Formats: sequence, structure tokens, C-alpha cells
Amino acid sequence: VVLGLTILTRHILILFPVMLLFLTFITPSLKVLRKSMTFLAVICYLVLLPWILRNYVVFDRFVPVATGTGGGLWHGMMARNSEYHYEETRKTIAEETKGLETPEDREYFLMQKTFEAIRKNPVDFIRRVFLKLIRFFTQVYEDIPQGVKRKPNPVIIILLSVSYYPIL
Repeated sequence: VVLGLTILTRHILILFPVMLLFLTFITPSLKVLRKSMTFLAVICYLVLLPWILRNYVVFDRFVPVATGTGGGLWHGMMARNSEYHYEETRKTIAEETKGLETPEDREYFLMQKTFEAIRKNPVDFIRRVFLKLIRFFTQVYEDIPQGVKRKPNPVIIILLSVSYYPIL
């Protein structure tokens, strides 16, 4: 339930339960957790279901939690380098979605491009997810729209990492 509510807050985590479940299938030592992860994913998505249905009625298309997921997924899969550059990403997305009038149209377009790229190269997708998970626990940013890296502070990194583990 908490994970479902978390996804309503930060919609970029929407595939996280699926990824956890996937890990139980590819990692023999995690096989014992498969039932628990399946239960977690089902409950999580049941929490999201009313909002997903509401969005379908309002937008007349599948918008899982919020618009913006497509842009985040697109950037994660299509970025040429590992750094996040807010202005560069905004410009590239604007160029890619030129001519699409509504945020929902842009969202749908970017999601379709992302899923197409994942289908063409699933190994690259898995590699990127793995690298981003490592970065998630080891890099802290300040001035987020600009994406300027903060000087590494081991105490902050340890405190943030410890606070993430109960969620996982």
C-alpha cells in the first residue's frame, strides 16, 4: 500500500514493483521472495487502479499516474551520456515532440519511443537500470533543475542510503 502511495507521489517509480518481481525470476537466490514480490506488486497496482481509471476517463487514453513519466523514461533510455542536463533534456524533448499539442500527446509519443527502444535493445535497458540504481544510492544533487552535482559527503550518502533500504 505504501509503495502504491509512493508511486502516486513520484510516478517515475511505477515500474519498480515489476523490476523487483523480475529480479526474483532471474536471480536464483531471490526465488523464495517471488510470492512476496508478486503480492507486493499486485497490492501496489490495486492502490493505483482508481487513479489510473480516473485518468483513462479524463484523458481518453492510458495515462498511468501523471503526465511526465514518458519524458523521464525517454530520458533514462535515450540519453547519450550518464549525466543529467535539465536544459538540454528539455530542448531535446521539445524538438522530439514538435507539433504535438497537448501534454498527453507528448507523453504518449515519448512513452512509445521509449518502449520501442527497450524492445530493440533490452540488454541496454537492463544495463541502464542497473547503473541508475547504483547512482541513485551514491550521488546526491543540489539545485536539481540544473542538475549540478554536490561534492560527495560520505555522511550524507550513508544516511540517505540507510533511509532508502526500509523502502526496498
